[in-house]
Amino acid sequence: MTPVALSKFRISRLVARLNSRVEAEAKQAASELDGLFYPNYGPGPREVTAAEAQQITDTHYRAIRGSKAIEPLFKAILEGSEFARAYAATVLGAIGDIRALPLVVDALSDASPKVRLAAARGLRFFREPSTVPALIRALQDPASDVRCSAACSLGLIRSAKAVPPLIEFYERGDRDSKVAALHALGYICDPRSLPLARAALLDKVRKVRNTAKSALAQYDFKRRQESQV
Repeated sequence: MTPVALSKFRISRLVARLNSRVEAEAKQAASELDGLFYPNYGPGPREVTAAEAQQITDTHYRAIRGSKAIEPLFKAILEGSEFARAYAATVLGAIGDIRALPLVVDALSDASPKVRLAAARGLRFFREPSTVPALIRALQDPASDVRCSAACSLGLIRSAKAVPPLIEFYERGDRDSKVAALHALGYICDPRSLPLARAALLDKVRKVRNTAKSALAQYDFKRRQESQV
Protein backbone atom coordinates (compact mmCIF):
# COMPACT_ATOMS: atom_id res chain seq x y z
CA MET A 1 0.00 0.00 0.00
CA THR A 2 1.33 3.44 -0.93
CA PRO A 3 1.02 5.89 2.00
CA VAL A 4 -1.59 8.55 1.37
CA ALA A 5 -0.37 12.06 0.60
CA LEU A 6 -1.94 14.35 3.19
CA SER A 7 -2.97 17.93 2.53
CA LYS A 8 -2.80 20.26 5.53
CA PHE A 9 -5.46 22.44 3.93
CA ARG A 10 -7.86 19.51 3.52
CA ILE A 11 -7.24 18.23 7.02
CA SER A 12 -7.74 21.74 8.44
CA ARG A 13 -11.13 21.95 6.77
CA LEU A 14 -12.16 18.52 8.04
CA VAL A 15 -10.93 19.25 11.57
CA ALA A 16 -12.97 22.47 11.55
CA ARG A 17 -16.03 20.39 10.70
CA LEU A 18 -15.29 18.11 13.67
CA ASN A 19 -16.30 21.07 15.82
CA SER A 20 -19.72 21.35 14.20
CA ARG A 21 -22.67 21.53 16.57
CA VAL A 22 -24.52 19.34 14.07
CA GLU A 23 -23.67 15.82 15.16
CA ALA A 24 -24.12 14.31 11.70
CA GLU A 25 -21.68 16.78 10.15
CA ALA A 26 -19.06 16.19 12.85
CA LYS A 27 -19.34 12.42 12.42
CA GLN A 28 -19.10 12.72 8.63
CA ALA A 29 -15.90 14.75 9.01
CA ALA A 30 -14.53 12.08 11.35
CA SER A 31 -15.37 9.39 8.79
CA GLU A 32 -13.53 11.28 6.04
CA LEU A 33 -10.53 11.78 8.31
CA ASP A 34 -10.59 8.06 9.15
CA GLY A 35 -10.20 7.36 5.45
CA LEU A 36 -7.03 9.45 5.43
CA PHE A 37 -5.47 8.36 8.70
CA TYR A 38 -6.28 4.66 9.01
CA PRO A 39 -4.58 2.47 6.38
CA ASN A 40 -7.16 -0.32 6.47
CA TYR A 41 -10.21 1.93 6.67
CA GLY A 42 -13.26 0.96 4.68
CA PRO A 43 -15.75 -1.85 4.22
CA GLY A 44 -14.99 -5.36 3.10
CA PRO A 45 -12.55 -8.06 4.23
CA ARG A 46 -8.81 -7.56 3.90
CA GLU A 47 -7.01 -10.59 2.48
CA VAL A 48 -3.74 -9.97 4.30
CA THR A 49 -1.91 -11.75 7.09
CA ALA A 50 -1.48 -10.16 10.50
CA ALA A 51 2.19 -9.52 9.69
CA GLU A 52 1.29 -7.84 6.39
CA ALA A 53 -1.36 -5.72 8.08
CA GLN A 54 1.18 -4.60 10.67
CA GLN A 55 3.68 -3.74 7.95
CA ILE A 56 1.06 -1.64 6.14
CA THR A 57 0.22 0.17 9.35
CA ASP A 58 3.86 0.83 10.24
CA THR A 59 4.69 2.14 6.77
CA HIS A 60 1.61 4.35 6.68
CA TYR A 61 2.16 5.99 10.06
CA ARG A 62 5.90 6.33 9.53
CA ALA A 63 5.12 8.47 6.48
CA ILE A 64 2.69 10.64 8.47
CA ARG A 65 4.82 11.25 11.57
CA GLY A 66 6.46 14.64 11.56
CA SER A 67 4.21 15.90 8.79
CA LYS A 68 2.88 19.45 9.04
CA ALA A 69 -0.37 18.13 7.59
CA ILE A 70 -1.46 16.67 10.95
CA GLU A 71 -0.79 19.86 12.92
CA PRO A 72 -4.50 20.87 12.84
CA LEU A 73 -5.09 17.88 15.13
CA PHE A 74 -2.75 19.44 17.70
CA LYS A 75 -5.02 22.46 17.87
CA ALA A 76 -8.12 20.24 17.95
CA ILE A 77 -6.99 18.31 21.02
CA LEU A 78 -6.34 21.59 22.83
CA GLU A 79 -9.19 23.81 21.72
CA GLY A 80 -11.77 21.71 19.92
CA SER A 81 -15.22 20.57 20.92
CA GLU A 82 -15.54 17.51 23.13
CA PHE A 83 -16.03 15.36 20.02
CA ALA A 84 -13.02 16.92 18.27
CA ARG A 85 -10.75 16.59 21.31
CA ALA A 86 -11.63 12.94 21.77
CA TYR A 87 -11.16 12.21 18.08
CA ALA A 88 -7.79 13.96 18.00
CA ALA A 89 -6.55 12.10 21.10
CA THR A 90 -7.38 8.77 19.49
CA VAL A 91 -5.88 9.51 16.07
CA LEU A 92 -2.73 11.16 17.42
CA GLY A 93 -2.18 8.07 19.52
CA ALA A 94 -2.61 5.77 16.54
CA ILE A 95 -0.20 7.84 14.43
CA GLY A 96 2.35 7.86 17.24
CA ASP A 97 3.90 11.21 16.39
CA ILE A 98 6.11 12.02 19.38
CA ARG A 99 5.21 15.72 19.07
CA ALA A 100 1.69 14.81 20.15
CA LEU A 101 2.68 12.77 23.21
CA PRO A 102 2.50 15.61 25.79
CA LEU A 103 -0.82 16.72 24.32
CA VAL A 104 -2.34 13.26 24.72
CA VAL A 105 -0.95 12.99 28.26
CA ASP A 106 -2.51 16.34 29.14
CA ALA A 107 -5.82 15.13 27.72
CA LEU A 108 -5.92 12.59 30.58
CA SER A 109 -6.87 15.58 32.74
CA ASP A 110 -9.57 16.91 30.40
CA ALA A 111 -12.90 17.87 31.96
CA SER A 112 -14.70 15.42 29.68
CA PRO A 113 -14.60 11.70 30.53
CA LYS A 114 -14.94 10.92 26.80
CA VAL A 115 -11.74 12.83 26.08
CA ARG A 116 -9.93 11.24 29.02
CA LEU A 117 -10.97 7.81 27.77
CA ALA A 118 -9.69 8.60 24.27
CA ALA A 119 -6.41 9.80 25.76
CA ALA A 120 -5.97 6.65 27.86
CA ARG A 121 -6.59 4.56 24.76
CA GLY A 122 -4.37 6.74 22.60
CA LEU A 123 -1.40 6.40 24.95
CA ARG A 124 -1.31 2.64 24.55
CA PHE A 125 -0.11 3.12 20.96
CA PHE A 126 2.96 5.06 22.09
CA ARG A 127 3.94 2.45 24.69
CA GLU A 128 6.16 5.13 26.17
CA PRO A 129 7.51 4.50 29.71
CA SER A 130 7.45 8.24 30.46
CA THR A 131 3.63 8.11 30.44
CA VAL A 132 3.46 5.56 33.26
CA PRO A 133 3.07 8.12 36.12
CA ALA A 134 0.17 9.85 34.33
CA LEU A 135 -1.53 6.53 33.61
CA ILE A 136 -1.09 5.44 37.22
CA ARG A 137 -2.86 8.63 38.32
CA ALA A 138 -5.62 7.79 35.84
CA LEU A 139 -6.30 4.61 37.84
CA GLN A 140 -8.02 7.00 40.27
CA ASP A 141 -10.20 8.62 37.58
CA PRO A 142 -13.89 9.08 38.51
CA ALA A 143 -14.97 7.23 35.35
CA SER A 144 -14.70 3.43 35.41
CA ASP A 145 -13.96 3.05 31.70
CA VAL A 146 -11.10 5.57 31.95
CA ARG A 147 -9.61 3.68 34.89
CA CYS A 148 -9.84 0.35 33.08
CA SER A 149 -8.40 1.76 29.87
CA ALA A 150 -5.48 3.26 31.80
CA ALA A 151 -4.83 -0.17 33.32
CA CYS A 152 -4.77 -1.76 29.88
CA SER A 153 -2.32 0.86 28.61
CA LEU A 154 -0.05 0.24 31.59
CA GLY A 155 -0.06 -3.46 30.80
CA LEU A 156 0.93 -2.87 27.19
CA ILE A 157 3.81 -0.63 28.27
CA ARG A 158 4.97 -3.51 30.51
CA SER A 159 6.45 -1.26 33.16
CA ALA A 160 7.43 -2.92 36.43
CA LYS A 161 6.67 0.39 38.18
CA ALA A 162 3.00 -0.13 37.39
CA VAL A 163 2.74 -3.45 39.25
CA PRO A 164 2.06 -2.20 42.82
CA PRO A 165 -0.54 0.37 41.66
CA LEU A 166 -2.23 -2.26 39.49
CA ILE A 167 -2.37 -4.70 42.40
CA GLU A 168 -3.96 -1.97 44.54
CA PHE A 169 -6.33 -1.16 41.68
CA TYR A 170 -7.39 -4.83 41.58
CA GLU A 171 -7.91 -5.06 45.32
CA ARG A 172 -10.16 -2.02 45.59
CA GLY A 173 -11.94 -2.46 42.27
CA ASP A 174 -15.19 -3.86 40.98
CA ARG A 175 -15.46 -6.71 38.47
CA ASP A 176 -14.38 -4.65 35.47
CA SER A 177 -11.45 -3.16 37.35
CA LYS A 178 -10.29 -6.60 38.48
CA VAL A 179 -10.47 -7.91 34.92
CA ALA A 180 -8.55 -4.93 33.56
CA ALA A 181 -5.90 -5.24 36.27
CA LEU A 182 -5.43 -8.96 35.62
CA HIS A 183 -5.10 -8.38 31.88
CA ALA A 184 -2.46 -5.74 32.53
CA LEU A 185 -0.55 -7.80 35.09
CA GLY A 186 -0.61 -10.75 32.70
CA TYR A 187 1.10 -8.63 30.05
CA ILE A 188 3.74 -7.43 32.52
CA CYS A 189 4.39 -10.89 34.03
CA ASP A 190 6.02 -9.62 37.19
CA PRO A 191 6.46 -12.31 39.90
CA ARG A 192 5.06 -9.94 42.53
CA SER A 193 1.59 -10.30 41.05
CA LEU A 194 1.58 -14.10 40.82
CA PRO A 195 -0.07 -14.64 44.23
CA LEU A 196 -2.87 -12.28 43.27
CA ALA A 197 -3.47 -14.01 39.94
CA ARG A 198 -3.55 -17.42 41.61
CA ALA A 199 -5.96 -16.21 44.29
CA ALA A 200 -8.20 -14.76 41.58
CA LEU A 201 -8.79 -18.29 40.29
CA LEU A 202 -11.15 -18.66 43.25
CA ASP A 203 -13.05 -15.42 42.67
CA LYS A 204 -16.83 -15.78 42.69
CA VAL A 205 -17.11 -13.99 39.33
CA ARG A 206 -16.49 -16.22 36.33
CA LYS A 207 -15.05 -13.43 34.17
CA VAL A 208 -12.47 -12.65 36.83
CA ARG A 209 -11.56 -16.34 37.14
CA ASN A 210 -11.21 -16.71 33.36
CA THR A 211 -9.03 -13.61 33.13
CA ALA A 212 -6.84 -14.96 35.92
CA LYS A 213 -6.38 -18.17 33.91
CA SER A 214 -5.32 -16.16 30.87
CA ALA A 215 -2.90 -14.10 32.95
CA LEU A 216 -1.33 -17.21 34.47
CA ALA A 217 -0.97 -18.72 31.01
CA GLN A 218 1.11 -15.69 30.04
CA TYR A 219 3.29 -16.13 33.10
CA ASP A 220 3.80 -19.78 32.15
CA PHE A 221 4.60 -18.89 28.54
CA LYS A 222 7.21 -16.37 29.66
CA ARG A 223 8.73 -18.90 32.07
CA ARG A 224 9.03 -21.51 29.31
CA GLN A 225 10.61 -18.97 26.98
CA GLU A 226 13.18 -18.01 29.60
CA SER A 227 14.02 -21.62 30.31
CA GLN A 228 14.89 -22.15 26.64
CA VAL A 229 17.40 -19.30 26.55
